[in-house]
Amino acid sequence: MRAARALRQKFKPRLIVVEKAGVGFALGTDLLRDGLRDVQGLDVKGDKVERMSVQCAKIEAGFVRLPKSLPWLETYLKEMGEFPQGRYDDQVDSTSQILRTLDMRPWQIRGLSRYK
Repeated sequence: MRAARALRQKFKPRLIVVEKAGVGFALGTDLLRDGLRDVQGLDVKGDKVERMSVQCAKIEAGFVRLPKSLPWLETYLKEMGEFPQGRYDDQVDSTSQILRTLDMRPWQIRGLSRYK
């Protein structure tokens, strides 16, 4: 919980998306109980491959933009490129979930450009 608060303080997000499954369900409940109203619970449907396949059209159409240079970018792109056969897939899953959340247009991000 302290780690979540520290990250929130550092990055000051308008929205925190938490899966309504497993540990995410408990984390979301704790954050809401602590008064953090910028938490959006996300129902998980299908497996990681299904969730990402639904979002691929946005990426292929150029609607998803990434920064040109950040320390994590190479690792992120490698994981995305190796999916679903790669060793890791957590960032792919997080990407599919935030893209799905953006489609739902939660109040915390209304007025912001989508997929950027």
